[in-house]
Amino acid sequence: MMDETPVAGHVWLVAPPFEIVDVTLKTQPYARGEAALLPASVVTETAQRIVPAAEEYVAASILKREHARRGRLPRDIHLEISPDLARAVKAFPSWQVEVGTTTLRYAAGGVTVSDGPSLYAITSRRWNGLLAGEVFDQVVQPVLRAAE
Repeated sequence: MMDETPVAGHVWLVAPPFEIVDVTLKTQPYARGEAALLPASVVTETAQRIVPAAEEYVAASILKREHARRGRLPRDIHLEISPDLARAVKAFPSWQVEVGTTTLRYAAGGVTVSDGPSLYAITSRRWNGLLAGEVFDQVVQPVLRAAE
């Protein structure tokens, strides 16, 4: 996401037949208690395909500033601001998932690979303060155990 103070992106898997496998949804750095409204995990084969909007990629403060500067903004302002994003948007489908009363939108901005030879050696990023191995131990493992 394009933000005033960027943070590490949200990561989920596409593992056919599933369109979305997301066990780290609640580990994002939410500021207003949003995590309490989210499911522990999302695993679905029935997501609805969507066309991602600028709001999926660009912070409201940046869109507001651009609107004040230019007036009406094009629908694809996110691709204008970040031209490299067009390749990811074209290559990776975006999805909308309904979980109870919550609507989640998944819009891929790219693909990343690890910086380490194992999960516990990945140290280049943190997800809500947790290293990859800690996310696995504290978030993923409990979900897997509960599913058994």
